Amino acid sequence: MEEHVPRGGGGGGRPPIPAAARKPALARHSSFVRSPANNKKPENERTFESMDTEFIPVVRSAGWADIGSRHTMEDVFICSDNFMQDFGFESSDEGPSAFYGVFDGHGGKHAADFVCSNLPRFIVEDEGFPREIVKAVSSAFLQVDAAFADACSLNCSLASGTTALAALVVGRSLLVANAGDCRAVLCRRGKAIEMSRDHKPSCNREKMRIEALGGYVDDDYLNGQLNVARAIGDWHMEGMKACDGLGPLSAEPEPKCGRFCPP
Repeated sequence: MEEHVPRGGGGGGRPPIPAAARKPALARHSSFVRSPANNKKPENERTFESMDTEFIPVVRSAGWADIGSRHTMEDVFICSDNFMQDFGFESSDEGPSAFYGVFDGHGGKHAADFVCSNLPRFIVEDEGFPREIVKAVSSAFLQVDAAFADACSLNCSLASGTTALAALVVGRSLLVANAGDCRAVLCRRGKAIEMSRDHKPSCNREKMRIEALGGYVDDDYLNGQLNVARAIGDWHMEGMKACDGLGPLSAEPEPKCGRFCPP
């Protein structure tokens, strides 16, 4: 069984060298001998529920980037197969911890580089991590957006934006957080499961939010300028963002949770 943690639509940064993947740790009993005396089922007839209890996933990752027809690469990615250890936390007793991110930059690479370097740190430093992972990751997206705004105010040459998709594995739990149009797909028993949704200005839900916050959609572009409804950065684009977070271009991610299960 293979559970594939997603890839987005771009990549090409220089990810940190991840620690070695954990060894398989699936619990097994030493005997598979039938015992008529106690009427117990043999181990090779365990129920799915017992297998599910014992199952511990093993994570491995790889990355690949293609600049395509563009003159400059504005996309970056990160692969961390030992996320908690890489950022100073003890490993979870429930199994592996891993973090994967794809950041599709536009208008330059600065925003994508900034988010790739700082989003993981904001996640682990959030007071809700690791107990309230959804809250911690959502908060980290907004914090890194505000931090990039501060950086741009000191150096206007950094002006740019990026969509962001992050996948966080803790034990058997998977959280995908998406802001923009990168995509995550989970493969389970040969079936593809969408773990993200594109945030396009033309989507009804996004269009309603944009218009409620004073923006507009023109020819499927937000304020006639941007073809995504959610992104980090782009503070230099007039009418897109507000300091209170209520501008039509949002950095708030849409989370989706999943769980790894045995084959």
